[in-house]
Amino acid sequence: MLTRSTTMVLLMTLRRASTIAPRVAWKPKATLSGRLEGLLQAPAEKDDPAAAQRLAQWLSDKRNVVVLTGAGLSTDSGIPDYRGKAGSYRLGHVPIGHDEFMRNESSRRRYWARALVGYPAFAAAKPNDAHFAVAALEEAGVVSQVITQNVDGLHEAAGSRKVIPLHGRGYRVQCMSCGAESCRGEYHSTLAARNPNYAG
Repeated sequence: MLTRSTTMVLLMTLRRASTIAPRVAWKPKATLSGRLEGLLQAPAEKDDPAAAQRLAQWLSDKRNVVVLTGAGLSTDSGIPDYRGKAGSYRLGHVPIGHDEFMRNESSRRRYWARALVGYPAFAAAKPNDAHFAVAALEEAGVVSQVITQNVDGLHEAAGSRKVIPLHGRGYRVQCMSCGAESCRGEYHSTLAARNPNYAG
Protein backbone atom coordinates (compact mmCIF):
# COMPACT_ATOMS: atom_id res chain seq x y z
CA MET A 1 0.00 0.00 0.00
CA LEU A 2 1.29 3.47 -0.87
CA THR A 3 1.45 5.70 2.17
CA ARG A 4 2.67 9.19 2.88
CA SER A 5 6.08 7.75 3.74
CA THR A 6 6.40 5.67 0.58
CA THR A 7 9.44 6.22 -1.61
CA MET A 8 9.12 5.12 -5.21
CA VAL A 9 11.95 3.93 -7.42
CA LEU A 10 11.09 3.49 -11.06
CA LEU A 11 13.23 0.86 -12.77
CA MET A 12 11.00 0.62 -15.80
CA THR A 13 13.39 1.15 -18.68
CA LEU A 14 16.70 0.06 -17.23
CA ARG A 15 18.48 -2.66 -19.15
CA ARG A 16 19.96 -3.91 -15.88
CA ALA A 17 18.95 -2.85 -12.39
CA SER A 18 22.61 -2.30 -11.52
CA THR A 19 23.11 0.20 -14.34
CA ILE A 20 22.18 3.81 -14.57
CA ALA A 21 23.61 5.89 -17.37
CA PRO A 22 26.03 8.54 -16.03
CA ARG A 23 23.85 11.34 -17.40
CA VAL A 24 21.01 10.49 -15.00
CA ALA A 25 20.95 13.03 -12.21
CA TRP A 26 19.94 11.86 -8.74
CA LYS A 27 17.21 14.36 -8.15
CA PRO A 28 13.43 14.17 -8.17
CA LYS A 29 11.85 14.33 -11.60
CA ALA A 30 8.25 14.31 -10.40
CA THR A 31 6.28 13.98 -7.21
CA LEU A 32 3.61 11.63 -5.93
CA SER A 33 2.04 13.18 -2.87
CA GLY A 34 5.37 14.93 -2.42
CA ARG A 35 7.27 11.65 -1.90
CA LEU A 36 8.59 10.46 -5.27
CA GLU A 37 12.27 10.80 -4.53
CA GLY A 38 13.98 9.02 -7.37
CA LEU A 39 13.33 8.38 -11.02
CA LEU A 40 15.78 6.18 -12.88
CA GLN A 41 14.87 6.40 -16.51
CA ALA A 42 17.86 6.10 -18.81
CA PRO A 43 18.47 2.74 -20.51
CA ALA A 44 22.02 1.47 -20.22
CA GLU A 45 23.88 -0.74 -22.65
CA LYS A 46 26.48 -1.96 -20.16
CA ASP A 47 27.06 -2.18 -16.43
CA ASP A 48 28.15 1.02 -14.72
CA PRO A 49 29.68 0.15 -11.31
CA ALA A 50 29.66 3.81 -10.21
CA ALA A 51 25.93 4.05 -10.95
CA ALA A 52 25.30 0.85 -9.03
CA GLN A 53 27.20 2.34 -6.08
CA ARG A 54 25.11 5.54 -6.25
CA LEU A 55 21.93 3.46 -6.27
CA ALA A 56 23.13 1.42 -3.27
CA GLN A 57 24.05 4.60 -1.39
CA TRP A 58 20.73 6.23 -2.20
CA LEU A 59 18.82 3.16 -0.96
CA SER A 60 20.93 2.77 2.20
CA ASP A 61 18.66 4.88 4.43
CA LYS A 62 15.35 4.16 2.72
CA ARG A 63 12.42 2.08 3.95
CA ASN A 64 9.01 1.46 2.43
CA VAL A 65 10.30 1.74 -1.15
CA VAL A 66 8.00 0.77 -4.03
CA VAL A 67 9.81 -0.57 -7.08
CA LEU A 68 8.15 -0.34 -10.51
CA THR A 69 9.65 -2.57 -13.18
CA GLY A 70 9.08 -3.31 -16.83
CA ALA A 71 10.44 -5.40 -19.67
CA GLY A 72 13.99 -4.11 -19.38
CA LEU A 73 14.44 -5.92 -16.08
CA SER A 74 13.86 -9.35 -17.66
CA THR A 75 15.95 -8.97 -20.83
CA ASP A 76 19.00 -10.44 -19.07
CA SER A 77 16.84 -13.49 -18.35
CA GLY A 78 16.41 -14.06 -22.08
CA ILE A 79 12.98 -12.51 -22.45
CA PRO A 80 13.11 -9.95 -25.28
CA ASP A 81 11.81 -6.47 -24.63
CA TYR A 82 8.51 -6.59 -26.53
CA ARG A 83 8.81 -3.05 -27.91
CA GLY A 84 12.63 -2.98 -28.01
CA LYS A 85 14.85 -2.89 -31.09
CA ALA A 86 14.52 -6.63 -31.71
CA GLY A 87 11.16 -7.01 -30.01
CA SER A 88 8.18 -8.87 -31.34
CA TYR A 89 6.19 -5.65 -31.76
CA ARG A 90 8.77 -4.32 -34.24
CA LEU A 91 8.35 -7.51 -36.25
CA GLY A 92 4.68 -6.70 -36.70
CA HIS A 93 3.23 -8.87 -33.93
CA VAL A 94 0.39 -6.79 -32.55
CA PRO A 95 -0.99 -7.99 -29.22
CA ILE A 96 -4.52 -9.29 -28.99
CA GLY A 97 -6.56 -7.19 -26.61
CA HIS A 98 -8.50 -8.85 -23.81
CA ASP A 99 -11.89 -7.89 -25.26
CA GLU A 100 -10.97 -9.31 -28.67
CA PHE A 101 -9.60 -12.48 -27.08
CA MET A 102 -12.78 -13.07 -25.08
CA ARG A 103 -15.14 -12.20 -27.95
CA ASN A 104 -13.49 -13.87 -30.95
CA GLU A 105 -12.62 -17.58 -31.21
CA SER A 106 -10.30 -17.03 -34.20
CA SER A 107 -8.32 -14.50 -32.13
CA ARG A 108 -7.99 -17.05 -29.33
CA ARG A 109 -6.80 -19.66 -31.82
CA ARG A 110 -4.24 -17.19 -33.21
CA TYR A 111 -3.04 -16.34 -29.69
CA TRP A 112 -2.61 -19.96 -28.62
CA ALA A 113 -0.96 -20.93 -31.93
CA ARG A 114 1.71 -18.26 -31.43
CA ALA A 115 2.00 -19.12 -27.74
CA LEU A 116 2.49 -22.80 -28.53
CA VAL A 117 5.66 -21.89 -30.38
CA GLY A 118 6.89 -19.05 -28.15
CA TYR A 119 5.99 -20.13 -24.62
CA PRO A 120 8.71 -22.74 -24.01
CA ALA A 121 11.46 -20.08 -24.17
CA PHE A 122 9.40 -17.80 -21.91
CA ALA A 123 8.81 -20.62 -19.42
CA ALA A 124 12.52 -21.55 -19.37
CA ALA A 125 13.60 -18.05 -18.28
CA LYS A 126 15.19 -17.80 -14.84
CA PRO A 127 15.47 -14.76 -12.56
CA ASN A 128 18.57 -12.65 -13.11
CA ASP A 129 20.68 -10.65 -10.66
CA ALA A 130 18.27 -7.71 -10.82
CA HIS A 131 15.31 -9.86 -9.72
CA PHE A 132 17.36 -11.31 -6.87
CA ALA A 133 18.52 -7.82 -5.84
CA VAL A 134 14.94 -6.55 -5.61
CA ALA A 135 13.96 -9.65 -3.58
CA ALA A 136 16.91 -9.10 -1.24
CA LEU A 137 15.87 -5.47 -0.72
CA GLU A 138 12.36 -6.67 0.13
CA GLU A 139 13.76 -9.23 2.59
CA ALA A 140 15.90 -6.49 4.18
CA GLY A 141 12.84 -4.31 4.71
CA VAL A 142 13.85 -1.65 2.19
CA VAL A 143 11.29 -2.57 -0.49
CA SER A 144 7.67 -2.76 0.64
CA GLN A 145 6.06 -3.43 -2.74
CA VAL A 146 7.04 -4.44 -6.27
CA ILE A 147 4.76 -3.33 -9.09
CA THR A 148 5.64 -4.91 -12.41
CA GLN A 149 4.40 -4.65 -15.97
CA ASN A 150 5.98 -8.07 -16.60
CA VAL A 151 3.91 -11.26 -16.69
CA ASP A 152 6.90 -13.60 -16.42
CA GLY A 153 6.75 -14.33 -12.67
CA LEU A 154 10.51 -13.82 -12.31
CA HIS A 155 10.16 -11.46 -9.33
CA GLU A 156 8.26 -14.18 -7.46
CA ALA A 157 10.72 -16.87 -8.61
CA ALA A 158 13.56 -14.76 -7.16
CA GLY A 159 11.80 -14.56 -3.80
CA SER A 160 9.78 -11.34 -3.90
CA ARG A 161 6.46 -11.86 -2.12
CA LYS A 162 4.79 -8.44 -2.37
CA VAL A 163 4.33 -8.29 -6.14
CA ILE A 164 1.51 -6.61 -8.04
CA PRO A 165 1.57 -7.81 -11.68
CA LEU A 166 -0.18 -5.01 -13.56
CA HIS A 167 -0.81 -7.14 -16.66
CA GLY A 168 -1.49 -10.43 -14.91
CA ARG A 169 0.54 -13.59 -14.54
CA GLY A 170 1.55 -15.23 -17.81
CA TYR A 171 2.28 -18.54 -16.13
CA ARG A 172 -1.34 -19.15 -15.06
CA VAL A 173 -4.40 -19.80 -17.21
CA GLN A 174 -8.08 -19.73 -16.39
CA CYS A 175 -10.85 -21.69 -18.09
CA MET A 176 -13.37 -19.38 -19.75
CA SER A 177 -16.20 -21.84 -19.05
CA CYS A 178 -15.77 -22.90 -15.43
CA GLY A 179 -13.21 -20.41 -14.10
CA ALA A 180 -10.76 -23.11 -12.97
CA GLU A 181 -7.18 -21.83 -12.79
CA SER A 182 -4.13 -23.94 -13.61
CA CYS A 183 -0.47 -23.86 -14.54
CA ARG A 184 0.11 -22.60 -18.06
CA GLY A 185 2.85 -25.18 -18.59
CA GLU A 186 0.34 -27.98 -18.13
CA TYR A 187 -2.01 -26.34 -20.60
CA HIS A 188 0.81 -26.02 -23.14
CA SER A 189 1.61 -29.71 -22.75
CA THR A 190 -2.02 -30.47 -23.57
CA LEU A 191 -1.94 -28.13 -26.58
CA ALA A 192 1.27 -29.72 -27.87
CA ALA A 193 -0.19 -33.22 -27.52
CA ARG A 194 -3.33 -32.18 -29.41
CA ASN A 195 -1.35 -30.37 -32.13
CA PRO A 196 1.78 -32.48 -32.77
CA ASN A 197 2.37 -31.14 -36.29
CA TYR A 198 2.07 -27.54 -35.15
CA ALA A 199 4.22 -27.86 -32.03
CA GLY A 200 7.13 -29.05 -34.14
